[in-house]
Amino acid sequence: MSRSSRRFLCCLAAAAGLGAAAAAAPTWTDDLSPIAAADWNAERAAHLVERAGFGGTPEEIQHLASLTPQQAVDSLVDYQKIDNSAAPAFEASGVWDAGMDPFPPSRAEAVRLGREHGEALGVKVLPDGSPRRLQPVVDKFFYGLRANSIETQRLGVWWANRMLTTKRPLEEKLTLFWHGHFATGDAKVRDARMMLRQNEMLRRHAEGRLRDLLVGILEDPAMLVYLDNGENVKKHPNENFGRELLELFTMGVGRYTERDVREAARAFTGWTNDVLQFKVDKEQHDFGDKTFLGRTGPLDGTDIIDTILNQDATACAFRLASSFSSFSSRCFEAASFSFLSASRSISSWSERRSRDSSSSGMLSISVRSLAAASRPAVTRCVRLSSGSSCRRISTARRRWRRRSRAQSCWSSRRTRRWACASYRPFPTSAA
Repeated sequence: MSRSSRRFLCCLAAAAGLGAAAAAAPTWTDDLSPIAAADWNAERAAHLVERAGFGGTPEEIQHLASLTPQQAVDSLVDYQKIDNSAAPAFEASGVWDAGMDPFPPSRAEAVRLGREHGEALGVKVLPDGSPRRLQPVVDKFFYGLRANSIETQRLGVWWANRMLTTKRPLEEKLTLFWHGHFATGDAKVRDARMMLRQNEMLRRHAEGRLRDLLVGILEDPAMLVYLDNGENVKKHPNENFGRELLELFTMGVGRYTERDVREAARAFTGWTNDVLQFKVDKEQHDFGDKTFLGRTGPLDGTDIIDTILNQDATACAFRLASSFSSFSSRCFEAASFSFLSASRSISSWSERRSRDSSSSGMLSISVRSLAAASRPAVTRCVRLSSGSSCRRISTARRRWRRRSRAQSCWSSRRTRRWACASYRPFPTSAA
């Protein structure tokens, strides 16, 4: 791990007891000096593992407390040295067949393909003269929506369990952090395989160079689909991709112009995907000169990324370690990635797991709920196999469910009511 990242985690260790021991050690406020071995105990070790992971069992906390502060930090930071091969890989259910690639963006598009080609989504239309000739295509489309929804739920459960059982907690914490930063909606992507590949890419680059991470996310099929870059062609540039890159992913509002957005969109023309593979469609790429943030030339997407990374605004936004140099309790809360609520939920489960050896150890929690755990508008719905559950659903979540159902069935409310009954979104409280 980089020197700055190590310094950041050392700061976490130094401040691990800041909140819990504020009354006992008021002089620690805004103090970045290394924590002394005499001040290191189980309480501060538990605080550290909540910040750099998702909490731990009493045995894991006692093990950290038995180390020196530096050794405890090293055991979390140097996770590449830890064998994590026992962590199970995601097992695809096989619901996706080759005929469903590429999955049409709407029911109307699926019907159009079936009408023009005589088949779509791997199924043929019925013979001429048959009533409802396109019904097999429509059925396969709704099957694909429902099957992918369930597969994505399975992916979320797999990842949540990986967070709990991994031997590399910081790796998963960083992956979750970048997952929240480079947000991608599975409801629009509609392909759990793409979401899995994005998850693997984020984990692979979680502690690496920012440039590699940006290139990886901008060449990621799920992100390309989510931000409509397949529609970004030289004759009609689509600004969605470039605007998200500048506004949300890197520099922030007010640090670029509208012309920069348009020029970035031109640079990314032709960046698209062939289902699960990234590709550049040279026929749709604009090879003309562009002027972006003061740089002029026949810029492409990687040139845009390099130019952004050379800006002071980007360096300030992403200098995670040094940005915490003027330490305060509020800054420490930000440094912990704002996942206090998720950490407490999982930590309490971990303690229960250690006390009750009969527990099967299955935590059914959606990654969407987990990533949003720090936002009060969304309620975390955690259900343990042993029976305890949290079933509160916020108003925002209920509205999302109604909206999701309506979007799936909007075109068939009268003539195809059975579809609404067959393809309801996965119940929030279910596994």
